[in-house]
Amino acid sequence: MVTRESLSERRQQILRIVVGEYVSTAVPVSSDVVTRRQVLKVSPATVRNDMAELETEGFIRRPHVSAGGMPSDKGYRYYVEYLAEPEQLPGPVKDQIIQQLRAADRDMDSWIEMATSLLAKLANSVAIITFPRAPEPRLQHVELVYLQDLLALVVLVVKQTRVRKELVTLLQPVSREELQHASARLSALYEGRTWHEIKSSGAEVSPLEYLVTEQVASLMRDEELALNEGYVEGLRMLLEQPEFADQPRVAKLAGLLESKRIQALTTALAPDGDEPRVLIGEENEEEALKSFSLVLGRYGLPGEATGTLGIIGPTRLHYERAVAGVRYFSGVLRELLGQVHGRSGLG
Repeated sequence: MVTRESLSERRQQILRIVVGEYVSTAVPVSSDVVTRRQVLKVSPATVRNDMAELETEGFIRRPHVSAGGMPSDKGYRYYVEYLAEPEQLPGPVKDQIIQQLRAADRDMDSWIEMATSLLAKLANSVAIITFPRAPEPRLQHVELVYLQDLLALVVLVVKQTRVRKELVTLLQPVSREELQHASARLSALYEGRTWHEIKSSGAEVSPLEYLVTEQVASLMRDEELALNEGYVEGLRMLLEQPEFADQPRVAKLAGLLESKRIQALTTALAPDGDEPRVLIGEENEEEALKSFSLVLGRYGLPGEATGTLGIIGPTRLHYERAVAGVRYFSGVLRELLGQVHGRSGLG
């Protein structure tokens, strides 16, 4: 087990320099660069010896014998645990994020889509945000919108989650008033129920109400099956990172993203608490993620509805910024979800 005491203060400083330089340049860091950057003012020979020891102990590695050093997964883990300084997003960056979210349509789908794009740009990597979900979706309200005599729109509001809409073809012409009456009755009958409870309620309903009940139960079932739906953005930015030029490992990640399993994986791996979780390289059990680092978090209303958010980037990730970004967006999305339910709003 690696502890802070695994490295002396001088070697901690050298590892910090190697990580910082490599994150910035993607170029292996020579002992000459470290000698110029270090503040302890030890000799170049001492720096070379320390870098050799860091390599022997597995904290840095060299692509070939004469190259400079680059952090290993073990080196990044030590850096994240003991050397990284807590960071907050600058005020102007926060202001810009809030302004863009305010400009989006005022619903969770639009906010999450925009937040995913903004988080990807912030980290210059892939960002994933899933929709907030209750453990067992329950109906809040159903509304029928008249479109034509034989066509209506079912608008379903699920407690603590998002709105679902679907067209329904009617069996006979129905007026707006009849649709409004059916909406009110079905909302009263089924408020707070799951799709199983709606299907098995046995309530006496009219043919129109029966048709809509079937549609509502189907939409509720889809909602339950879609617990890990969300948005993924930023693959193009990740592909532009120099270490991924012509690399098949990105193809594996792209396949994972396209399969949409990534949402379920990030949900399973996300922390239970407020502090983001960092997974580095080989720490990931999923083969397609072993060349990448993940920074994952949760947001939402505990006990009612929660979603996950995260960043997938190279192991050469700016960890402080990624953690700060995930932490900040978690708080913003929690406030937006509260606003949807009349509890709070963006400042």
